[in-house]
Amino acid sequence: NLARTGGTDRGSLPIMNNEGRIVAFFDWEPNRPGLAMLRQTGPALAAAFAVAAILVFLLLRQLHRSSAMLEAGRRHAEHQAAHDRLTGLPNRMGFDVHLARVLTDRETMNANLSLLMLDLDRFKQVNDTLGHQAGDQLICTVGKRIRAVVGQEMMIARLGGDEFAILVVSSSSAPDVTVLAANIIEAINQPFELNHFKAHVGVSIGIVTANSSNAEPRELVRKADIALYEAKACGRNRAVFYEEQMNEMLQLRHTIEGELREALMRNDQLSVAFQPLIDQHSRKVIGAEALARWHHPKYGQISPARFIPAAENTGLIEALGEFVLRRACTLGAAAPGRTIAVNISPTQLRNPSFSVQVFDILHETGMR
Repeated sequence: NLARTGGTDRGSLPIMNNEGRIVAFFDWEPNRPGLAMLRQTGPALAAAFAVAAILVFLLLRQLHRSSAMLEAGRRHAEHQAAHDRLTGLPNRMGFDVHLARVLTDRETMNANLSLLMLDLDRFKQVNDTLGHQAGDQLICTVGKRIRAVVGQEMMIARLGGDEFAILVVSSSSAPDVTVLAANIIEAINQPFELNHFKAHVGVSIGIVTANSSNAEPRELVRKADIALYEAKACGRNRAVFYEEQMNEMLQLRHTIEGELREALMRNDQLSVAFQPLIDQHSRKVIGAEALARWHHPKYGQISPARFIPAAENTGLIEALGEFVLRRACTLGAAAPGRTIAVNISPTQLRNPSFSVQVFDILHETGMR
């Protein structure tokens, strides 16, 4: 039997005599090739493991850096996609996302909202006269002036061109957006220093107020746009709140633009009313002023203040003007010596053949 001696790693074998008694021992140191190999290769393995650990550490650190760079690039791309490069303000996409978040966020549930849509007046003239670089400078300055008025908390976005939007959110009482709009108009009305020139622009503002619990993003923007359109139609450089009747008038305006052409081809809707002209001394009728009238089969009498601008916008003003002029000259031919006044659009006056048209109608109707 093999046995260890004295608790050492040496091997021993007892030698027995015929009587079974131990007379001697074979004692030797056993050969351990695994231990020898481990002693020979241990340092190399330890060094290899150390190098591998270092490589893994460097790889993990590089992966972390790459991941951080990708994340930073993603955030930068998202920021660029949601912000205007010229002013640094949120763009239309950023504004839409913010508005949708406000309407769905529990923290702003039942909050009072005011959406202000702004459009600069006379911006095109600045671009045309001073150049696009001056126009860009003007847009940047406008953004800064609006921010100075409303503060850092309110959402301001540049929706494109010379159009801006402001979203006012209040969880308690609604802020006085009338005063806010007036302050913005006053700030924008101050002169702008552009390339050693002073430029003057105004701003038209459409405002809609709502509660976040029953508001819908597209509807809010649509109503604010309608109010902005009304502000421009009322003379520009002012703020107008949205009212439901504006939506009806907008639908009517679209109907006017679509059906005025047909009305000009008929003879049962358009007519000319003659308002007497009175001499202030003799109190006698000395003539008449020709006024266009339109009796729509569905909407009844439509105001000239509605369909005359529609005719100018759609290029029908010359046909309408010729219709009124012909009717006026027909009356003038039947009332010699009387003055017949006719309103003429600037579009008609810009036509080089307008004078020829006037004399042709005078000749055809027989009016002097």
